[in-house]
Order: sequence, then C-alpha cells, then structure tokens
Amino acid sequence: MTNNIKSYKISNQQILNRFLQRFLPSAAIGIALALFLYNADANVSRDKIQFSEKVSVEQGVQNLEHMVHMITNDVAYIAEQSKNIDFTADNHDLYPALDWLIFSRIKKSYDQIRWLDLNENERIRINFNNGVPVHVTGDNLQNKGSRYYFTDSVVFS
Repeated sequence: MTNNIKSYKISNQQILNRFLQRFLPSAAIGIALALFLYNADANVSRDKIQFSEKVSVEQGVQNLEHMVHMITNDVAYIAEQSKNIDFTADNHDLYPALDWLIFSRIKKSYDQIRWLDLNENERIRINFNNGVPVHVTGDNLQNKGSRYYFTDSVVFS
C-alpha cells in the first residue's frame, strides 16, 4: 500500500509546472484583452478630444471672420459717410461728430473713432468713455502722424 501512495505523490516542481501551464496562457489572454480595451478606450478619448478641438477651432475662425466682416462694414460706413461732408462749410466737423457719437453709443465696439487729415492731425475724435461716448474738441485733439495706423493708411492713399 505504501507503494501506491508514493505513486500518487506529486512533487512541488510538478505542481508548479502544471499551474504555470494552465495559468500563464489565461493570464496572457487576460492581459492582452485588458491592453486591447485600454487602447480602444484611449483611441475613443483621443477622437473625442480631436473632434472637440476641431469644432472649437472652426467656431473661433467663424467668430473672427464675423468680427472682421463687421469691422470692415463699419469702416466702409464711416468712409462712405465722409464722402458727403462739405469741407468748405464752417461746421463740417459737427455732422460726422454727432453721427459718430450715436454710432459709438449703439455699436459699443470701438474705444475711439478718429478722423485724421493729411497733416496728421485729428479733426474729429470720439472716445467711448466707458459707455458714455464723448466728442473730443479743440486743444484735446492730437497729432497722430507718428502712429502706425496713420503711416500705414497714408501708404494706401
């Protein structure tokens, strides 16, 4: 009988070998599945972020295009209006100043609106003044010949 018991004894090495033969393939499959799921989740997250960023950039571009369009229209309005001013009249600065005060109050977009003559001097200036537009007159008007907006615009004329 003792011989039969000895035949059923399994060494620790054999137990370990059988365990590893069964466990390692299962563990490898589990790890591979976990990595696959992690990678799939990371791809989905990356795609969501890319889509969100693309939408944000497109909205930003549309907003900028809209702002440029609005500013271009405003400049065109003011330029067209100045064509109708009789520069020989004594009060030729009064009409656009009053109109630009109203324009500034309604638009609420421009800190200042200036009309510069070819001698580099402000003829009309409207300051937005925190929502209460003011017509700047007399000695408060300035020479702007050295400012980039004057030198750049004179090149175009």
